[in-house]
Amino acid sequence: MEQCLHQWFFLDGELRSSCDFHEGLFSTESAIYEVIRVIDGKPLFFEEHLERFYESAQLADIRPFPDKQFIYNAVRLLIETNNISLGNFKLFLGRQFGNAKPVIAAWLIPFFYPSDSMYKSGVSVMLLRHERSQPNAKIVRTDFKTKVEEEMKRTGAYELLLHHDGKITEGSRSNVFFIVDGVLFTAPDETVLKGITREKVLETIRETGLPLNMSALDVDRLDTVQAAFLCGTSPKVLPIRSIGNRYHLQPAHPYIGKISRRFEEKINENLERFSW
Repeated sequence: MEQCLHQWFFLDGELRSSCDFHEGLFSTESAIYEVIRVIDGKPLFFEEHLERFYESAQLADIRPFPDKQFIYNAVRLLIETNNISLGNFKLFLGRQFGNAKPVIAAWLIPFFYPSDSMYKSGVSVMLLRHERSQPNAKIVRTDFKTKVEEEMKRTGAYELLLHHDGKITEGSRSNVFFIVDGVLFTAPDETVLKGITREKVLETIRETGLPLNMSALDVDRLDTVQAAFLCGTSPKVLPIRSIGNRYHLQPAHPYIGKISRRFEEKINENLERFSW
């Protein structure tokens, strides 16, 4: 069930009271979304998120696209009217039945950022057999979300790593990198949701010259993994401590520290450059 935080949300050109927020407003035939982090009152990597938003709209055949300046104005209004310095918001575009104009909305959502101890000690994850259709598009899929939430509650895992045909592609709400014998492994772009944090991590890896192999790791090679980490809007770069009860990894691996520090620098650089 969707939740809307704070006093106001944006819907089709205007701010509305959160008291009026309900899922029926977003009853659509097909929908896409982006989750964007706000730091110091600024949307992080906003241009990159908008590029993916438009790519998802094309893949989902949702037209006409909202004007970019319209979205900028909507997000600025949402953040400033609610006086938000830190948090996450969802940007939503849905195609209604027939030829009606798509629904465009934005609202502040609940968020959880890992603690310092989680970054230090890592988190536990589990495996889930699943294949995304249209993995490059961030499409609303309620059945998948429910399945993930139930499995995470059952296992107590921080995240679920998705695998199909014996290969691990990504997390249910994040991307994943493995370190095997000094080489970083992550699935190729065409098989995953190309997260914005993932793109920044890939930039970092290439800038620092760390060895990279763009191929999905086989499940039966997990016993060769020395370290691994998740990356995403809320977790940033987060070490994995264990995969299931069988595989125990090194959260303090030097590659993870190096990538995490450079990623934080990219965040600061992006925020310094951003202006409405």
